[in-house]
Amino acid sequence: MKNVLSLLLFFVCGSLLAINPTTNSELADKFNSGSENIDTELRDLQNMNNLVIENDYDFNGLNANHAEMVTESKLSSKAAAGLFEGHPDNPLGVPGFWWGFCLGWVGMLIMYLTMDEGTARKEQVKNALYGCIISVVFWTVIWFGLIAAAST
Repeated sequence: MKNVLSLLLFFVCGSLLAINPTTNSELADKFNSGSENIDTELRDLQNMNNLVIENDYDFNGLNANHAEMVTESKLSSKAAAGLFEGHPDNPLGVPGFWWGFCLGWVGMLIMYLTMDEGTARKEQVKNALYGCIISVVFWTVIWFGLIAAAST
C-alpha cells in the first residue's frame, strides 16, 4: 500500500510539473509584479486608514468625502457578510454554513423549511450546501489519512 501511495504521489507531482512548465526567472517575475501590486494596495489602505483616524470617519463618511478612493480600493459596507454570516431569521441564530457542515443534507432541509421565502433563505441554503460539501471533503481526507496511517 505504501508503494502504491508513493507511486500515486509521484505521478500527481509529475503531472503538475508537466502541465505548467515555468523557469525560475518567470516565476520570480510573477512574484515581483505581485509584490509591487500588494505594496501599492497596502499603501492605499494605509492612507485611507490615516484619513479615518484623523477625521473620525465611518464608512459612510469616508465614502461621502473620498468616494474615488473607496471605489478604487473596492471597499464595501457589507464587508462582514459572507459564508459564515447569519441572518436574523436563521433557526437558533446559527448560520446556514454550520447547519450544513454539522448536519449535512438534513441541515440544508432545516434551513429550507424554517426560513421565510426570499433571497435570505436562498443564500442561507446555498451556504448550507457549501458547508455540507466542505464537511464531506474534510471527513473524506481525515478517513483516508487514518486508513493510510493504519496500513503502514
